[in-house]
Amino acid sequence: MSTVFWLPYFQLMEKRDVPINDGVEFGKSVRVEEFNLGKAIVLPDTADVWQKRIGSDRPQYLEMYREEAWDSSEDAPPAIGTAIVSGDDDWLEEYAERIVSILYFLCDSNTTLRPAELFRYHRLSTKTGDGTFTVLHNKFASSGEGVFDESGGTVRSLSIYPPSVIRGVQRKCHVDFSLPHSTKLIDRFKRNPADRLFVAIRQYFRARFADLFSSTFESDYACYCASLEAALKLPEGEQTGKEFEKQLVDFYDAKELCPSKEELRKLFSGWFGARSLYVHGGSGGKSKRRDRQEAYEYWQSLQFKTSVARNVCREAILRSIDDKNDHDTADQVIDLVLASKKVWSQLKKEVIRDAAAKRITSRDDYKVFYEIAENVSNRFDWACVSPLPSPRTMHRGLLTLVLVLGHLTDSSGRVYELVVELGKAADARSDDAVRDWLRNASSWKSVKCENDIEVIQYLTWKLAESFRKLRPK
Repeated sequence: MSTVFWLPYFQLMEKRDVPINDGVEFGKSVRVEEFNLGKAIVLPDTADVWQKRIGSDRPQYLEMYREEAWDSSEDAPPAIGTAIVSGDDDWLEEYAERIVSILYFLCDSNTTLRPAELFRYHRLSTKTGDGTFTVLHNKFASSGEGVFDESGGTVRSLSIYPPSVIRGVQRKCHVDFSLPHSTKLIDRFKRNPADRLFVAIRQYFRARFADLFSSTFESDYACYCASLEAALKLPEGEQTGKEFEKQLVDFYDAKELCPSKEELRKLFSGWFGARSLYVHGGSGGKSKRRDRQEAYEYWQSLQFKTSVARNVCREAILRSIDDKNDHDTADQVIDLVLASKKVWSQLKKEVIRDAAAKRITSRDDYKVFYEIAENVSNRFDWACVSPLPSPRTMHRGLLTLVLVLGHLTDSSGRVYELVVELGKAADARSDDAVRDWLRNASSWKSVKCENDIEVIQYLTWKLAESFRKLRPK
């Protein structure tokens, strides 16, 4: 083994039931001692493992890589990460990037987001055949050995600390080998490491860098697109964009999500247009076809495009691994990002117009507000509304709902007392007073919406919540 791919900051963990003196400790977090991925062997980066499994002392110059220094008076400890080796060095050189990408995907989930920088790796090799690792490689040259102190001990000339984007990030990344997609992914790589699926995973990994210099949002959208092209096995050439749009629109339209088929078409067509513009300067916002330009502008207007792209891409990869996957989907984020503006327009139509409160109370029918409340609860987030409405508009809407609640409560009771406070804040157009009111009325955000008063309470809270997003004057 003359080549090692070394990840200074990543540690592979799993939950395991561990025997103890008087029983079993269930779900204990333990280091994975050895993990085979194709011909590769993933090992802990410890001195003992280096000697017994790699056949070399752990290179002293690796100690220049340090953990965070939490106390400025103490030296930060050396970074102890992960080593990847193989009995076939040529094979390892060819597939190292895919192996690291697969490790990232195995540890990835919708609830635990980690930047790809945590999985940065270096290629180490020997100058001679004596098993002594002496060189760190980069793309342009060999970085050398580092300079040691006079005693030949630790590196003193240089200390490399974790990138800022992973400081404070949990380095111990857990993988659940019992999950169907984990076992199938590992088996598929063993059978054919050249499978196009692993190109999809590599591009997914490349889109997950947090540092804007390493990876801009535009390049992320392009990487996610490339990942989908591989995961969906799209043809190369002029038909790629059409097939990209068709497969994704048909798939998500069949789920009967809140967005219309036309909105889904604009989403995926605009996304592919952004990819084309970034990759080769074509078919983006300057397209001669009106429908493509409108789709691109629609894509550009959306908030949280990265979340949409990531979740759609992740779902496609999981379906490619296991077509029975139905729990790790992009449905919710698509609903939130595409439907939030529509839901806001629905509420705005009812509460922000001339004599809105009088119109609502005179008809004494709140059926439409039950529907709006359901949509707000399931398909709405102020963060997805851009541009945010002006404070003046929001104060006007709040005053409408204050009057409606006054009518419903017969101007008495605790709900009425709280809504009077909000009415004073909105009438004075005091953003700070509205924010103070939110703290006092925090229980309103979790009312059950089982009657007219609770429905209007909930919508009042959600409308006031926008002031947490709006900038103070």
